[in-house]
Amino acid sequence: MNAAADAQELKTSVDDAVMTIFDHMIGIMIDPSRCGAIFNPAEIQVIGMVAITGAAQAIVCLRVSPKFSSVATAAMFGLEPASVTEPDINDVVGELTNMIAGKIKANLRTEGELCSLSLPTIIRGTKVDLESVSGVQRHSYTFHDPNGAVVLEIYALNQEEKNHMNNHNPKILLVDDSRATRAVVAKMLSGHHCEIIEATNGAAGLDMARLHQPGLIVLDMTMPIMNGIETLERLKADAVTKAIPVIMLSANSNPEEVEQMKAKGAANYITKTQKPRLILDCALDLLKLEPRAAAASI
Repeated sequence: MNAAADAQELKTSVDDAVMTIFDHMIGIMIDPSRCGAIFNPAEIQVIGMVAITGAAQAIVCLRVSPKFSSVATAAMFGLEPASVTEPDINDVVGELTNMIAGKIKANLRTEGELCSLSLPTIIRGTKVDLESVSGVQRHSYTFHDPNGAVVLEIYALNQEEKNHMNNHNPKILLVDDSRATRAVVAKMLSGHHCEIIEATNGAAGLDMARLHQPGLIVLDMTMPIMNGIETLERLKADAVTKAIPVIMLSANSNPEEVEQMKAKGAANYITKTQKPRLILDCALDLLKLEPRAAAASI
């Protein structure tokens, strides 16, 4: 984040962006809140996510309850809340997230630097969070409305992480809900110069890809919240991430599925019953990874 945009300046910018857009676009007045617990852990949330890329890297995440999302959608379209559909809600929450991200991105860059926004991602679920990753600062802001809380989160790379990304040390993103699989792949790659980052589902993986711009993504087919097929489709449909090579991992070895994934843009398709070495071979071919120096024996 730009050092000139301190916490208070960012909060002022977020308050202005959220309240102005909700007021102008849907005629709903919301106020900053100081409440502690925002959502019940078992409560379903409707979540819009937009990535800011370029001179600044951040994820803007708008969280609302289903009730509030229905009220907001009805207000924008002039409908009764009971008559709105899920696609209607997706459109409205996505557009609100996009406009808020566009309004606050100026605080994440210096004047004259270029930034762009990714396509919005909409997900639903309980306890849906981006994982804590070294080098990422989380900023959370809450707003009050009688129909439920509104939470705006910003996950931004700090300056040290930005400087690190400018050096040639390729990042590899492992997206798999199996901790064991991630550990096996990470260990296999540990002998080469690269940095491993991880996500446990496709939605988190998609946004980490936008935020970190890895050199390679290793993507499992079967995961909760967003599966590998949908994640691959979204990665390849987004200008921010479409050029990142993706290796698909699957428990199946169906030739039709292999061809389907390659047609969707996968660089390779590897089954979990094959030798794990194939993942390393593919990574070496795509990224030209350099081996780490062997530790000197005493």
